[in-house]
Amino acid sequence: MPRAGQSCGTARVALYADALVAAGVAEQVLSLCRRKGASLVVLAPAGQALATSILEALLPALERADIEWDIAPLSGEPVNAARAYLTTHAGIELIVCDGRSGLAQSVFDESDTRHMLPVTILINLIVEPGAGTPRPGSFPEIDWLRPDLNRGF
Repeated sequence: MPRAGQSCGTARVALYADALVAAGVAEQVLSLCRRKGASLVVLAPAGQALATSILEALLPALERADIEWDIAPLSGEPVNAARAYLTTHAGIELIVCDGRSGLAQSVFDESDTRHMLPVTILINLIVEPGAGTPRPGSFPEIDWLRPDLNRGF
């Protein structure tokens, strides 16, 4: 039975977990691990406690699918920390992260090639209901028929 600290197989999928992970991201990671026959490593820059709380929700599905898993604490700037981990741990095929994560923000904010990683980064931009979605009335009403806005299309 898979458990924390167990040695991981050759192919691995990494979940970058510095914030709460949307359910869709977790399902995506599990699906990728199943399809690739890969183990899961949770990259935890925010500390072991957050990674453990994220994994608690995934444990039943990980056990059912017989997916090995481990937690890897990281420290430092998101891209540099991920790069340092990838340098010392072979077999990571891709990193999955939530669009709100520090890693995603670093990748979006930086066009500099120094912020590139040697693996594919799958960034989930799905916004789930109740997770910061705009509420009705939170935007100003716009009269699209106003003469200065309506160009007769």
